[in-house]
Amino acid sequence: MSRSLLALALIAVIAAPAAARDKKSSKRKGKVVRVERSRQGGAGVVRLCGQVQPDGTAYCWGGKAPAIGEVATIYDETGRRASLVIRTVTPLTDQCGNTTSWILATTPQGGDITQLSYMHQALLDWSGDARTHVIPNAPLPSARPGESVWAALDSDGDDVAELIITSYTCDPSGTPTTMYPSGAYCMSYYQRDGGSYDVLRTDIVKSC
Repeated sequence: MSRSLLALALIAVIAAPAAARDKKSSKRKGKVVRVERSRQGGAGVVRLCGQVQPDGTAYCWGGKAPAIGEVATIYDETGRRASLVIRTVTPLTDQCGNTTSWILATTPQGGDITQLSYMHQALLDWSGDARTHVIPNAPLPSARPGESVWAALDSDGDDVAELIITSYTCDPSGTPTTMYPSGAYCMSYYQRDGGSYDVLRTDIVKSC
């Protein structure tokens, strides 16, 4: 599934009641399992947001909630575009009560967000600079079945991604699956280390 299709699918799942189907909710609703390693700079947890609207509304996905007062930086294929200071964080839940993403109200700073490229991404806790930009068509760091690149960013100007964020359908244990409903979605975060990539963490976000 492509990054854009998965993002739209997730928004559809969390923003409106799901169609009637056989549901099996978890005993521990909304639990998120994270496997974490150190990240660039050693502080914070990189998180992915996007679909930024001209009024500063944005969506975030993964296993760690953004917080009021945090700053997300927007990048596209041309470079750094602006920053978003988070004013409110609203969890978006599925019909089983699982938190599957968040919608943000933000105050834009340091740039114009009225005409962002469709490739834009907004990152929390990632040490980018003026050279950092989105890379299209980045290769997958793994051979995991069903995994696709959601976002890839180059931070040193060589057009090779330092950060790759992927997504795939998984079960609540994190095992890739083609079953629907699968019980979760997974996001993996990879950091470049020389000619290979290390896994920073994998978020397992439970859903109906």
